[in-house]
Amino acid sequence: MPDCFGPTSESRGCYNRPCPYLSSWTAFTTCSVSCGGGFHSRTRQCYNFVPGITNCVGLTAESVACNTRICPTWSEWSGLSSCSRTCGGGTAKRTRRCMGGEIGVVGC
Repeated sequence: MPDCFGPTSESRGCYNRPCPYLSSWTAFTTCSVSCGGGFHSRTRQCYNFVPGITNCVGLTAESVACNTRICPTWSEWSGLSSCSRTCGGGTAKRTRRCMGGEIGVVGC
């Protein structure tokens, strides 16, 4: 019986295209609201992908809650106090509070 000459296997290069990769995240967008709970988001791109063959692993968009504090608002007015005088022009007062904020800031 004759001897066999040559290798028993061989390798060839394949899929020489670059692997897909994700870019860095963009900066977060401005929050959608100033109070009461909103969202801001960021994105990143997938490069070197081939639809149906290769794709990036990982998210390309992300949203995160922001400005979740309660919006400042005025309370209801209290009842009027008694008049400061019984004649000659007095004053009666009522009060209210700024809830969840400071007077002079957005909302109060």
